[in-house]
Amino acid sequence: MPAAVAAEASLLDPTVVATRKAEADRIKDGLYRWFDARQIKHVKSQGNFMMVHVGRPGGEVQKAMEAHSVVISGPRKHMADWVRISIGTVAEMEAFKTAFAKVLGKA
Repeated sequence: MPAAVAAEASLLDPTVVATRKAEADRIKDGLYRWFDARQIKHVKSQGNFMMVHVGRPGGEVQKAMEAHSVVISGPRKHMADWVRISIGTVAEMEAFKTAFAKVLGKA
C-alpha cells in the first residue's frame, strides 16, 4: 500500500517525473564517463539499468559484488561476460563504483 500512496502523490506533482528523470540521466551520464575513463564497455540505456561488460563470467562478478554489499544482476542469455546494473541514488552509485573497481581491478 505505501507504494500506491507514493505513486498517487507523485502524480499530483506535475514536476516530479521530469525532475527524477533528469536526476537519473545525470547519474547515468556520470557513470558512463566513469566507465569510459576505465575503458569498460557498456551499453547506454534509456531505462534505469544498463549492461556492463566484465570480461569474465558475470555470475562470478555478481557474487564478488555481493561480498562488498552491492547487489547487481548477473549475466543474460548470450551475454555470459556481462552484468546488468540498476541506476540508484548518487550514494548508491558511488558505493557501486568503489566495489566494482575493486572487483575488476579498475581503480
